Amino acid sequence: MKKKCCYLAIVLLALVLMGCDKANPSQSATQPKFPKRIFTPEHLSAETIYNAIVDPTTIPGKHIAESHFHPTIWFSKEIVIGDKSLFVVFISNEKPVGMSGDTNKGHAEGEVIDVVTQEKEADGWPTDLDYQGGVAEIGTWGKAPIISDAPIIELSSSAFAIRIPMKWGGQGVHSNSEHLLGYENKKWRDLGNIELGANNQGFCKGDARPNTGETDPCFSYTGVIAVDKEDKSSYPALKVVRKGTTLKQSSTGDEDKQEIVPATSEVYRYVSNKYLSSEDAAEYESQHPVGGKGWYIADVNFTKCFESKNSPADKIRMIQDYGTSAITKDLPNGGVEVGDNSTYWTYFKTLEACTASLPRSKPVPSKYE
Repeated sequence: MKKKCCYLAIVLLALVLMGCDKANPSQSATQPKFPKRIFTPEHLSAETIYNAIVDPTTIPGKHIAESHFHPTIWFSKEIVIGDKSLFVVFISNEKPVGMSGDTNKGHAEGEVIDVVTQEKEADGWPTDLDYQGGVAEIGTWGKAPIISDAPIIELSSSAFAIRIPMKWGGQGVHSNSEHLLGYENKKWRDLGNIELGANNQGFCKGDARPNTGETDPCFSYTGVIAVDKEDKSSYPALKVVRKGTTLKQSSTGDEDKQEIVPATSEVYRYVSNKYLSSEDAAEYESQHPVGGKGWYIADVNFTKCFESKNSPADKIRMIQDYGTSAITKDLPNGGVEVGDNSTYWTYFKTLEACTASLPRSKPVPSKYE
């Protein structure tokens, strides 16, 4: 969804609310006729803001993106953080149906979210409103979740985010997460979805009981988000501290069996304008390489090598910083493996050594020609 921003001056509304000064007949004819900015002692109501953005007799409204349908007030929130005071109205829009008229929506489809912001200034609440269309798509089965509370998380001195609670379930498994909508420099942005917890209570068989192939052992874990205070960037790393149990493939190697293991914490990093899990961030970075520190690694598909921006020592410290012991293994070719029990990274001192490790570098036996 292409985002568009527009700056709206609600002059007529302000005139109704506060009255209007009569024009000064002595005013110079050459003076620019810009409307005077008007401030109110209190922020406008959500309904007033909504009516200013959406003409209730026309769908889509005259300011709402033409691809949006049935705009409604999703929720509104007054925010006071640091020296900022804002009143924000979130508008949800149904996605259009297909050409066939099929109204069914998939479980991963939500509603398109527009945001209207009124930010307090020294003179009060300006009746100029900042409207951003298509900031995010949030929800499941074509609907945004019902919001009773959307807490704030302060990311840095310049940025914060609203935490939208999300839940979904299917085939006996239920999970919950938080979708983050960030605000910085008078702009809202979609920061992505952070997975917190999950359980399979709807389809499991007793704690730690052996798997019969019909159901899995029961697991359940919860998580909370913590900001990395050592990261001084506008969008610092977020650690999801998890407690409880989860499933992993049985150590016996049987693909049909799962076993209970402690749930591990996860680090989300701000990569390419969104927060990504460690695994997703590593995949993105492998496909978008940047210069590094004289060590080389293969991309996620093991088809080419590039210089890593991290050294093995950097990776070890990253793992240790989040309460996990790093596992290392020196390789005969001068390389080193660094892991954290779930993911391993292999570093090489030369591009040639890394390239030689790739599958495509292995010779094909002549007898197969």
